[in-house]
Amino acid sequence: MRLWEIKKTIKECIDENNQIVIEHEAIYWNQAYRIKNYGKLIDVFDVLYEQRWNDVNPENINSIIKELWTEMNSIDIWLDQFNQLNNYVSQLNTKLPLFYSILETMVEDQEEQIINIKIPENKILSLNNLSEFNTRLYKIFEKFKIDGQFEFKWLDKWTSRYEILVVWVMTYRFFLSCLKIAKEFLETTKVYYESKKAKLDYLASLKKDEKFEEKQFKTYTDKRIELEIEDKIQETIEHLPVENWKTKVELQTQLIIATKSLIKELWKGTEFHLSLNPPSYVNEAWSWLVIDYKKISALMAEENKPKKLEDKKDIKVEVEAEVDTNTESKK
Repeated sequence: MRLWEIKKTIKECIDENNQIVIEHEAIYWNQAYRIKNYGKLIDVFDVLYEQRWNDVNPENINSIIKELWTEMNSIDIWLDQFNQLNNYVSQLNTKLPLFYSILETMVEDQEEQIINIKIPENKILSLNNLSEFNTRLYKIFEKFKIDGQFEFKWLDKWTSRYEILVVWVMTYRFFLSCLKIAKEFLETTKVYYESKKAKLDYLASLKKDEKFEEKQFKTYTDKRIELEIEDKIQETIEHLPVENWKTKVELQTQLIIATKSLIKELWKGTEFHLSLNPPSYVNEAWSWLVIDYKKISALMAEENKPKKLEDKKDIKVEVEAEVDTNTESKK
């Protein structure tokens, strides 16, 4: 994890003295406590666990975390659990202020409209690979230009990340919108392709005497997904102001092409992360823009894995059965 990310994670839970604060209130007549920043605390514990200076034994707190696992930021815990949590935090706070003060001297806050780009792992094996990657990035960002430029700011050689600054607000907001669409596309496309709904949608589009064909089915699903991308781009344009010098049709065409390029790059393993100090409206309204790159990586691995002959036969038999049922129902 980069120093910026460590600093940002810790900053979410500390006070002016650089000490971790448990945001809590007593409930059930002081027999339990509601922890309002529980999720953020767990993130801090994970970060600090990796630091060499941290010699606090996490065994007790880990058992509590395992028992109280939740995706919610707020949680209710009993008094004895709260006391253990409080004790663990108190021990961390003896050394944390010094560590965080060092982080502050080493790490500057990123500009708000920075896009952090992580180079695909194990894909850049030569100067030619790097040149091709840079060319792809350049073309993607050129397609997103609406009212401003993209500036190259920094290459973090330790984590293989670029920092690109989006100079103007409109271009930045359209980029975020298209990144959201790309995220949803990658998370749902494979699921849709393999779903029964996709097969039934395709079967419903066939004429009475037509049969299921795998090649045509793929063409159908590809077109279906493309139409969804176009529809979401149109919605984005309707909700964000458009400059007078570009029509909505021109902008829609431009952003559809840009989004498809972005999807291809994400599928190659490139990661796009927001600034560690994003605009306030991003924190408030765009908190959903967290892409699970591990999930995408798993989908890529599954997609690239050769299908067994038996699997293909099973799919064909299942679909043919559905076709027969569909034909009978039409009769």
